[in-house]
Amino acid sequence: MRLIGGLKYRDECRHMFVKLGIPALLSAYILQNLLQIKNNESQYDIHEQQHDYDTRNKSNLVPMHCRLPKYQRRVDYIAIHFYNRIPNKLKILPMDNFKRQMKNPANQGGLL
Repeated sequence: MRLIGGLKYRDECRHMFVKLGIPALLSAYILQNLLQIKNNESQYDIHEQQHDYDTRNKSNLVPMHCRLPKYQRRVDYIAIHFYNRIPNKLKILPMDNFKRQMKNPANQGGLL
């Protein structure tokens, strides 16, 4: 990216990713995890199904119980945490709109 943008070795290149419309590696990883969860949303439990309490996180997915840090670094465990961090108004969108909104840099601030 530095070569394409003509940047020096120590210059920050994040703005070049945005300018060229190329997602950074971390952003692409998070997006793929969110899309995988959204495509298979019916396979996961939500807190509202487990209890009748009216809590602020009732619409969040229930992460699987993992005691060891080794299993907490698994992709499927991390993907649920990414998905739970996005606002509820984005979770209810159809897949096409969801994908478009997740690609919008204004919506990525809370995830990274």
